[in-house]
Amino acid sequence: MTDHLNHTQLSENRLGGKHVIAYDIEFILSELKIRYSIYSSEGDFDSTYIYDIKDIKNASSNDLTFCSLDDVEKAIMIISKCNAKVVLCHQLLEGLVYPKSGKQQSLIFVDNPRLAIMKIMNKIYYSPSINRRKRTRQNDKIVIAPLTSTISESAWIGKNCSIGNFTKIGDKCIIDDNTV
Repeated sequence: MTDHLNHTQLSENRLGGKHVIAYDIEFILSELKIRYSIYSSEGDFDSTYIYDIKDIKNASSNDLTFCSLDDVEKAIMIISKCNAKVVLCHQLLEGLVYPKSGKQQSLIFVDNPRLAIMKIMNKIYYSPSINRRKRTRQNDKIVIAPLTSTISESAWIGKNCSIGNFTKIGDKCIIDDNTV
């Protein structure tokens, strides 16, 4: 277990036969000094503990996702159909959208859901073994899925980027700033 995860780790469990680590998103947001408010569905459950981060369409009952749409009506419609345990939403949606009925779900309202998800991903998945100076033009952190991504020595990655699982970035490939 790497040192940078020790304080964000909740517990290690078996989920679907796999050994997994649960993360307390509320604790991570506090640690990152991101202002937030939470609406959780009723019931006895660990409202902000997640095992994975997925896109909003594929997120399930143990995942974190986010919605950063500017169109309020469309955002409400998408969030209301989402199956994620925790959804990061724009603060403008607070009071307009609520946790899915009958599901153990928490909605966390923040100023900038896209930035918040990137900071959370950095906190959970950041790999200090990647030589950032060689592959980026600055010393800013980039999120790279550990062990499952391949990045060419000649690739260039901008600041505030997230490289997902099973991604291959080839020779002379350029990934601009703020790319997920």
